[in-house]
Amino acid sequence: MEGCRLRKGPYRGDVSALCLISSPVDRRLLLAGTGPHLLLYEILTGTLLSSIDAFDGVRVHGICCGPAIRRKSDPTSSNGLFTVLVHGERRVKVFEMLCLHKGENPQLQLLQSLPRFSHWVMDVRLFPSYEDKFQIPHAAGTEVVMLLAVGLSNNTICLWDLLNFAILYRVECSERLLLYSMRLWGNSPETLHAGVGTIFNEVLVWRVGHQVAAVEDSSRRLTAQRVDQVLQGVSTYRSTEPLSVIEEVVEPLQTLAGHEGSIYRLTWSTDGLTLVSVSDDRSARVWHSGGRDNNTGDQWVLPVKVGPVLYGHGARLWDCYVSEKLLITASEDCTCRIWTTDGNCLTTLKGHQGRGIWRCVYDPDLNVVVTAGADSSIKIQSLDKWSQRIDTGVLDRHIDSNARGSQSKQEVFSINPVWSDATVKGSGYLDSKSEYVRCMRLSDQSSLYIGTNQGYVYHVQLSQNQEPGWTTLVDNLGAPVVCMDVLVQSKSKKNEDLRDEDNHQSGDMVVVGDGKGNVTVVLVKTGAQKHCGWRYTWAAEKERQLLGVFWCKSLEGRYVFTTDPKGAFLMWCLSGMNHGNSSSNSSPDTSAIDEAKVAEIKTKDSPVLVAVGKCSYGRVVCMDVCPTQQLVVCGEKQGSLTVFSFPRNILKRCEDTQHLSQSSSDTPLQLQSVAVFKGAHGISAVTHVSFVPKQSREQAKILSTGRDGCVCRFHLESHVAATVSPQILSCSGIEKVAAVSMLECLEHTNGAPNWTNLERRIAVGFTGSDFLLWDTTHKSELLRVTCGGWRRPFSYIVGEMPDFQHAFVFVKGQVIQVHRHWINSIGAALAKAELDVATQSLRGQFHGKEINSVQIFRCVGATRAQAAIDLNVMIATGAEDGTVRISSYLEGKQEQLDANLVLGDHVGGSAVRCLTVVDKIHSLGKGLDLDRDPGERLESCSGDGGRSDTRQYLFSAGAKEVLTCWVLDWLPETLDGEEPYVGKEKTGQSPPSAYENLQEVIALNSSKFTSQWLSTRMPQRKRLPASSRDGEDSSSDFKNLSNLVTQLATEEDDKKGDIVIATKVDDDDHRYLAMTAFAVRCANTRKVVCFVVTASSHAAISLHAFHVATRSWVEVATLDYQEAPVLTIEHIVAPFSSPLSGSGDAYIVLTGATNGNIALWDVTCAVADYNKSGGLDAQESVVSVSRPLTGRGSQGGRRRQTREELKLAKKSKAKFGKLKGDDPNENIDSCMQVSTSCGVSEFVNDRDTCPPTECVRFDTDEQSGAQVHDTLLNLENIPRSPVLSFLQEIVAPHQSGVNCMSIARLQNSGEEASGTADMVYMVISGGDDQAIHLTTFKFMNREAEDSQGEALKQTCLVLQCLSRSTIACAHNSAVKGIWTDGSWVFSTGLDQRLRCWKIKDEFCIEQMNLCQSSVEDSRGVKSVSPLVECMSCVIDTPEAASLHVSCSSLGKYHIAVVGRGLQVINFDSMSALR
Repeated sequence: MEGCRLRKGPYRGDVSALCLISSPVDRRLLLAGTGPHLLLYEILTGTLLSSIDAFDGVRVHGICCGPAIRRKSDPTSSNGLFTVLVHGERRVKVFEMLCLHKGENPQLQLLQSLPRFSHWVMDVRLFPSYEDKFQIPHAAGTEVVMLLAVGLSNNTICLWDLLNFAILYRVECSERLLLYSMRLWGNSPETLHAGVGTIFNEVLVWRVGHQVAAVEDSSRRLTAQRVDQVLQGVSTYRSTEPLSVIEEVVEPLQTLAGHEGSIYRLTWSTDGLTLVSVSDDRSARVWHSGGRDNNTGDQWVLPVKVGPVLYGHGARLWDCYVSEKLLITASEDCTCRIWTTDGNCLTTLKGHQGRGIWRCVYDPDLNVVVTAGADSSIKIQSLDKWSQRIDTGVLDRHIDSNARGSQSKQEVFSINPVWSDATVKGSGYLDSKSEYVRCMRLSDQSSLYIGTNQGYVYHVQLSQNQEPGWTTLVDNLGAPVVCMDVLVQSKSKKNEDLRDEDNHQSGDMVVVGDGKGNVTVVLVKTGAQKHCGWRYTWAAEKERQLLGVFWCKSLEGRYVFTTDPKGAFLMWCLSGMNHGNSSSNSSPDTSAIDEAKVAEIKTKDSPVLVAVGKCSYGRVVCMDVCPTQQLVVCGEKQGSLTVFSFPRNILKRCEDTQHLSQSSSDTPLQLQSVAVFKGAHGISAVTHVSFVPKQSREQAKILSTGRDGCVCRFHLESHVAATVSPQILSCSGIEKVAAVSMLECLEHTNGAPNWTNLERRIAVGFTGSDFLLWDTTHKSELLRVTCGGWRRPFSYIVGEMPDFQHAFVFVKGQVIQVHRHWINSIGAALAKAELDVATQSLRGQFHGKEINSVQIFRCVGATRAQAAIDLNVMIATGAEDGTVRISSYLEGKQEQLDANLVLGDHVGGSAVRCLTVVDKIHSLGKGLDLDRDPGERLESCSGDGGRSDTRQYLFSAGAKEVLTCWVLDWLPETLDGEEPYVGKEKTGQSPPSAYENLQEVIALNSSKFTSQWLSTRMPQRKRLPASSRDGEDSSSDFKNLSNLVTQLATEEDDKKGDIVIATKVDDDDHRYLAMTAFAVRCANTRKVVCFVVTASSHAAISLHAFHVATRSWVEVATLDYQEAPVLTIEHIVAPFSSPLSGSGDAYIVLTGATNGNIALWDVTCAVADYNKSGGLDAQESVVSVSRPLTGRGSQGGRRRQTREELKLAKKSKAKFGKLKGDDPNENIDSCMQVSTSCGVSEFVNDRDTCPPTECVRFDTDEQSGAQVHDTLLNLENIPRSPVLSFLQEIVAPHQSGVNCMSIARLQNSGEEASGTADMVYMVISGGDDQAIHLTTFKFMNREAEDSQGEALKQTCLVLQCLSRSTIACAHNSAVKGIWTDGSWVFSTGLDQRLRCWKIKDEFCIEQMNLCQSSVEDSRGVKSVSPLVECMSCVIDTPEAASLHVSCSSLGKYHIAVVGRGLQVINFDSMSALR
């Protein structure tokens, strides 16, 4: 159609091809193929140089690089760097890499596109001609003859003449069969060999025949004919004479047997003497040539030498690489293994996820491995730590795997202690009087502080080449050192009282606690040598009651916190200490211990206890203070978090030293706890907790790590500074670091100089007995040290560039072991090219498995530049890998899709089947204004009526019937520096003062996007009557809870009392197949409830209510439909008005099932009855907020029951007793409605109140991690949800399943203010029958005097069908996605096509005439096809599964298609007017 434009956008999917290029301009380049696109990266800088489309809808299968094609008469011929060959399916294209000007990035230019081959192309190889005699005198210049070898899947090789555009030679192996793989090797056409993997699990090696020598003569003859044509003025480069192709059949040289599965990949060594094959039998095999034949000179005629067989992967192998010193294999288990040539495994590289690693390549010069796979990421991993082992090729199993690096880069050494003890040499045993290391802390890469069992504190200067320097800081405290902390002081005016004013030196402040309860603070000055500046000791606790001492960086060195075993912590102020009068200021001689000791400050200058707090669930093991937000957060040993109020007057009081000394005897301030989150890390200890830099005035954000291997994000809702009233500490998300089983901390760094504006997150922890540094940004391992676990003393430090700056020390056998890699001058090393290539990701991760659902929506909250923001959209995707991701897309920029945010994982890794976004509030009730703003936003999740203009809610559902809700939010626009700019601290950039250009607008808006996990609903394992235990199949009678209630009620008619029926668990693993949701605000309570309609795989359709304020789920009704499962669900909100019920909205749900029928449901009355019944009010007094179920202790660990829960269990057991025939050890609860929770946020002032039964937590199965609902079905406790019948059914619109559906109001069919009478709606659907069906209908009000009085309980509407039409064969395969807005229709299917349909104007006029007529025909009227296809294109996403569209007011449509990847297509319906 004229005036419209359809343009394909970026594709984000698996990477299927890699090729390394050594540029002559000393630039390391990498070509990657993803979908039909070619991406060009520079390895050293990690930047994307260019991107082009190699094919149209065809995935790139392989990339090969060859010499550049030179043109003798072309002056720019020297700019050609390489010739790039790209093949996919049956297509081959030839590109030239150009660098037109010095300093510019190389560009790819298409030279030639070969015609379509009859079979799939398996491999290509380029051969230049050695003779260069023929020149064609024309303006374009003369090209050297180039031959291209193309290997096909029918075991055939063709030689293609690039200059003459013709096939000159075709050779076929006598073994005629289809292939799984083929790789070519040879330096010339005469030496061309082929290694192929057959369907019979064998490897064949064969070479071209002797007639290949005549190919060069044929090429010369064709070139001469072309010269004559040019001289005669014929404008063609092809010869007009018919071409005779040389054909030949050859016998295989070798048949290599040994694999037990299909052979997916082969690779040749550079000399062609070694061939490596990988198979789905999880092995790789190495085959060596027996030598060259003396007569023929062929190197694969003699018997083959079988090399090592490589086992170790846990799944199929997809790719391999061989060099002179190592072998590399890539597998479906998402690992890449490095092997020596003799078959020993050096290491296993991890970091990918999903279906596996498709490709791996190796750069021997940089000593890096590049891997890419199904998760769309491209990772560069350095092998420098194994470089010495690779060079020698010998595996010494007695050497630590982490000590294998070159000594100049990775330092590994040990330090013996200075004390003389028999245990140091291993000849004695440790006891309470032995001297050994109890605590150790690193302040920098060369300074280590040690606390011993006999009360000594040492400083050790770490050095590998020199003797370590030991300095005694504290001599014999008289008790063991039980805890230690170090604060690195900086040169700051704020700390002038804590440093040497004469020498102007900064220093480290060391605080230790001993077994007698004393605290000692030591200032260690950083001069030429470390020495003690001053020291002070005071009694903080009773003997054996001091377990922890802490500094807080935000309070600098003026305050010390101490903790005891009962959960209490004390805050001590050091500001009143007169350090300047200490005798230590004279810089004493550190060689003499007596001189190193300083005069201790007496009672008049003693530290003052200024504040006290206490946690209720365990002792404090970590803490942090945020003075600006006036809060203190404590992490406890049993996994809980407690937040205390921290008034600012504490700091003001401490700053007044005169007042402090006078009031030292005053009672310290009692800090009040304002929020508690029980079980934040399950039963595992919290290892680190910190406040996130403030981004919003309404919330305080907290980040914690624990030994459950999880990183948890929390926020304090409705935060008011310095308040002591109870508040809600909510979990906004959890990230499970799979590589680290026990997480100690999450370090944030800036990355490296060549990674601009990139913040890296380094997870520090333990996996078994190994210490691990794991880059969560690039999903790669930086350091692994076998140390024996976290229970022995250890310390670590990570620099700003963790690849080159990290150190780890630990104690093993009473000897201090040091592992250090530290380069101080990174910039100088980078300039001298002395810096190794760091481990990094050229491309971030995406879904590693098939994407099932997509939702595309627009950014909100930027009113000043709304027209610009319309170009920026957010895309939510849910996949089989169980994750939900949010991607940002800006039209015209492919790298926008590379930045995506992982919202979270479903419980147990359950697949995500469907997504839906809720961003509008609809009305319900009498007398509401129908002319309300349709874009009214939802209220804040706390329900307090806070900021509500930018919130959106995302619901996800999928396998195991898991239903999860996230809130998506954009921080409000900030001007004039009201709020700190996000990312300013890391990037060094200042916020834009005004919207100068579009890029700044998008960058500012995207940086303020936040997400928060709200709630997860787990399925309740339903229990069937005891009669079914005998083997009777009663599943059809109990498809949903409402049918079960009805059956039980019938059986209870003749019984008296609360008799419980013995039941058993229905263990069927069902999944949600479809979902839709809408939000309703009650007219009376003004509260918002999200109603979610779900369809399960066992043909059950349920209506759930999600209370935003309380985060609780309630099953409202059951839609009693049909036997066939529902595949798609949509809803529409229609304005409704009647004299009796008033004005409001009618809520209609549409379902499409596998039998091809579409049903319409009216759930308006069910929603209204639920709100009127007090469903909202019943939940207001209870706030039970849990964290996502992930990590040790939250899924598999046992939970400690509270006293109230134990009492409730005893009452339940006393009331019901044991079930007859049930397991006596079975857990019995007294109710059916239980919310999932492993961590609970509570009001701290209401701990003694027993929560209602619907918010009581339940135990978890320790082995399987699944929720155990062994509850009783008591008739009084089962919610009696109503059963709704469908309003009308559209019979057989499709011959098979309805895969997708969309509903909208027909354009120009009436206004909302007129009610439902004049509005025409259309529902359009696509099915497995390749057809598109369209039905139009309208709603009519049913008055109260209707004879069908019983039906009024469920619906007040009557549906009148206006027309039905079907477009047969709309696609060449099943239709999987469809969307309409009443004017345009977009559809996609398995035929990999996107089609754009326009709804005819005459059809809209016809439907309006039918709507206004009084004729009622429920069967509908068949009319002419209402759609006309305007445009179509081939999409790059294989196996399309879903489609969603976002439309702007300017007539621009962003179409997101998902399947095996994600692609965005842009459609402009008014391009002619722009």
